[in-house]
Amino acid sequence: MATLSDLRGILADSGYQRDAISAIGAATPLGRTVDPARLEEITSAPTRANTAARLFYMARAVPRADAEALLAPLGCAPLIGAGLLHEDGDRVRAECAVLPVNDLLIARDFESWATGRPMGTDYVLGVGLATRMLAEFTPRDSRNLALDLGTGQGYQALLAGAHAGRVIGTDINRRALRLCGWAVAMNGKSNIELREGSFFEPVQDERGRFDLIVSNPPFVIAPPHDMAAIGGRWEGDRFVEQLLRDIPEHLAEGGVAAVLCNWHHPTPEAWPGRISAWIEGRGVDAWIVQLKHDDPRTYATNWLRESASVESEAAMIAAEAKVDSWLEYYRRIGVGAISLGIVRLRRRTAGPGGPANFIRAESIPMDKHTAPGGAQALRVFDNEVMLRTARTPADLLGHALRLSPDAELHQRLRPAKGAWAPQASVLREMKGFEFPIGLDGLTSAVLARLDGARPVRVIVQEMAGAMKADPEVALSQTAPFIEKMLRTLHLERAGGP
Repeated sequence: MATLSDLRGILADSGYQRDAISAIGAATPLGRTVDPARLEEITSAPTRANTAARLFYMARAVPRADAEALLAPLGCAPLIGAGLLHEDGDRVRAECAVLPVNDLLIARDFESWATGRPMGTDYVLGVGLATRMLAEFTPRDSRNLALDLGTGQGYQALLAGAHAGRVIGTDINRRALRLCGWAVAMNGKSNIELREGSFFEPVQDERGRFDLIVSNPPFVIAPPHDMAAIGGRWEGDRFVEQLLRDIPEHLAEGGVAAVLCNWHHPTPEAWPGRISAWIEGRGVDAWIVQLKHDDPRTYATNWLRESASVESEAAMIAAEAKVDSWLEYYRRIGVGAISLGIVRLRRRTAGPGGPANFIRAESIPMDKHTAPGGAQALRVFDNEVMLRTARTPADLLGHALRLSPDAELHQRLRPAKGAWAPQASVLREMKGFEFPIGLDGLTSAVLARLDGARPVRVIVQEMAGAMKADPEVALSQTAPFIEKMLRTLHLERAGGP
C-alpha cells in the first residue's frame, strides 16, 4: 500500500532535488528579490521536475493530471487525504512547501515571494543557517530518549530519529506540529512522537530521563511581536534564560543538551557572565562557545532585513525603518551587545572527592569550525573532568591516552640539502573547532606514540631510554604538554569519551 513515505523517492526520481531547486532560485535573484515571473518561465516546460517545483516550491496550482503523473504510483489521493494537497477544480495546490534537505524531505510554509502574503503569526520556518549550525554541533552517539524542544519543521527531531531509540518533538505552534507530522510520515520515521505545549510542560512524565535535548529556540532579541517562531512576546533573552535554567532537571545522568541561541549583555566583554549565571549550580557541566557578537544597530538591521515578509526593495526599506524602535527597546532593557553561541550541557552528579561541575566558556569564530562537531563536545566533558581530577599535571601521565581520531598534522616543507625540511608543523582538529597547535619534531613523536594501549608515563620512559635521556626530566617536561593537549582536545582517553 502506497504511503507518504513513498513521496521522497518519487520526488527524487522526478529530478526535484536540492541542486535543481538551487539552480532555479539562482537564475532569478536581484539582490534578495525573487522574480516570480522569471520562475514561471524557467519552469514552463511540461516535465515532472517542473511540476514538482511549481507545486511544492512556488505555491502554484497545477493541473490534476500533471500532479498525478508526477506522483505516480502514489497519486494525489493520499496527499489530499492527509491535507498536504487541496483540490481546486481540475487543479491541485499544496498546503505548504516540500523541500529536499540532504536525505530528508522537509515541510515548511511557502515564502512570501511565492504567495504574495506576509508571514502569519503561526508561520513555520524552513531549515535555515541556525538550524544547520545546531545540527552540526549536536552529539550523534546512540541515545535512548531524545527531546527536540520547539521542533518547528522538525529537522532536529528527524536527525535525532536516526540515532535515538525514541524522540519527542514539542511546539506551541499547532501548525508547526502539523507540518512536522507530514515530514515524519514522508521520511518514514516511526520513533518520533509530537506533542503540543510550551517549554517542558508536554514532557513532565519524562522529566529526568532525557539522554539528549536539542533546541533551536525562538532566540531573536526584538521588541514584543506576534510571531512565535522568532521570539514572540518574551522580553530580551528571557526565553533562552528560562530554557537553560530548566534543561538540567530534565536530563538523565550523563544526558547531553545542545542549544543555539542569542543572549545580550551590557558590554562586549561581559558575554560569559550573564549566560553562565543561568547554568551555574544546576548539576551540569557546560561548554559555552561564543561564535560572534554584534552591536545593537547591526543586529537589528540584519534581523529586520532577514524577516522582511516580502522580498522586495520596498519591503527592505520599510523593514529598516523600524531600526530606531528596536534600538530604543535595547536601551530600555540594557542591551550593549548581542552574542550568538552554542551551549552544550552534560548532566553529571559531582560525587564525593570528585571535581565540581564546571563551565568552560570561550570565544571561537564560526569559520574555525568544521562539521560535524558533536563528538568534540563529548571529548570536552570527559577531558575537563580528567584535568580537574588530577592534582598535578604529572597525574595525567597515568592515563592511557590517544590522539583524537579527527586530529591531523599539517606541515609546511622547504627543500634543504637535497631533502624536504619541515618549516612549520601545526596540529588541527578536522571535525569541530580547530584548536591549532604548533609542534616540533619531539612533541610530534610523543603524540604519534600515544596509542591508548599503555599509560603515557610508560611511553615517555621508553622514549627517554631510547634517546639516553633522564626519564624523570622527560616526564616532568612532558606533563604540561599533555595537559595542554587534553585542554585543546587533541588527546582523549583510550576508547573515546
